[in-house]
Amino acid sequence: MHASGILALAGVEGFEGLLRGSSNTETLAQVESLLGSMVELAERCAAERLFAEGTVLLSAGGSSFFDVVAAHLSAARLNRETRILLRSGCYITHDSVLYVRAMDAMRERNSALADSHGGLQPALEIWAYAQSRPEADKAIVGFGKRDISYDDLPLALSWYRPDGSMTAPQTVPAGHVVTRLKDQHCHLSVPTGSPLRVGDLRLRYLAPMPDLRQMAGHPPCRSVLPGHWFDPDIFLNVARDWNEGIFHNEQET
Repeated sequence: MHASGILALAGVEGFEGLLRGSSNTETLAQVESLLGSMVELAERCAAERLFAEGTVLLSAGGSSFFDVVAAHLSAARLNRETRILLRSGCYITHDSVLYVRAMDAMRERNSALADSHGGLQPALEIWAYAQSRPEADKAIVGFGKRDISYDDLPLALSWYRPDGSMTAPQTVPAGHVVTRLKDQHCHLSVPTGSPLRVGDLRLRYLAPMPDLRQMAGHPPCRSVLPGHWFDPDIFLNVARDWNEGIFHNEQET
């Protein structure tokens, strides 16, 4: 590449997000090994003057391990102006359960950072109607894989009956567990005495977007969510808690 005169080497990048060990300690060791290899490669390229003119870019993922990525890449000694770029976040939303585990693991190695600014907060909720109770211990709910991230099955958090009998949503009773997601439907295991009824019920599920900018102390920014993402029976409740107040947007689609 360096000798071609066509391509220029601007930096070194990697992605640690898919590394998985049998324990948090083993996973961390794999991540640190990858980052160490990246730093070693960058230092060798700098020593051999293979980088193009200008700032050298060192970049890795950093959603679950942004503290580790920042520490290792910033330790590179290139004798060049260097920019460290965290590519945190895959798309718009992430699984809450996955990031609860990720923050628990970070708390083991850096509790102050994991809990700074309140930690990662869920930013997107999905509401959907219960469409069927085909069995005493099962309910079918009107959302599925097209509507929600499903690396981990979603959690039922609260429910509401819009007939005037409830003044506010209530916590879903114990025993209500999502067992399966299809394209447009959710299979919910319920206790035989579940209060959920067909048609007049909304369930709330968590599909959060971790906001690393908030934890890093960056100023808030507001994004407009495009309408008509989901089936007509979905109620979206989007809330993001900023240091300067709460931005709350509700949308019927």
